[in-house]
Amino acid sequence: MATRKPLYSAQVAKLGLTAFVTNMKEANERVRTLTLQRTNEKMGVSVGALKTARTASDNAYRALVKMVNALALVFGEKDYAPFIDYVNTEITHYKREVIGQKSSAPSTSGSSSADSGSSTPSGGGSTSDSGSSSSGGSTSGGSSSSDGDDNFIDL
Repeated sequence: MATRKPLYSAQVAKLGLTAFVTNMKEANERVRTLTLQRTNEKMGVSVGALKTARTASDNAYRALVKMVNALALVFGEKDYAPFIDYVNTEITHYKREVIGQKSSAPSTSGSSSADSGSSTPSGGGSTSDSGSSSSGGSTSGGSSSSDGDDNFIDL
């Protein structure tokens, strides 16, 4: 087969655009390669993988919430309050900045509960994620515990 001279090669050379055209050809080839790679990767992803991963993540979060709540109930809240505040702050930040939800900033280290007479911290609002049963750092009346225990910290 005879080698064919590229179309408009004389005009490209005359205008000094040879380097530009060469770079464009390389860039186009990179785009074709990356597009093919992305298409092949998408073909390998199973339908519902994101939903499955989200469900697993939600279940792990709920298990963590239950564990921290149990530890706080058994060993006292003061050792767990900083961690609970940290997690609630991260959740609030994620909801506000990443998914654009309006969310109140929870806190377990705010003022003491005046009506219960305990040293259980109270404050912040709910930080429940979609479908989750967790709530913010409110511990007097704001807890989502099913037994109504006012000394129960929820993440």
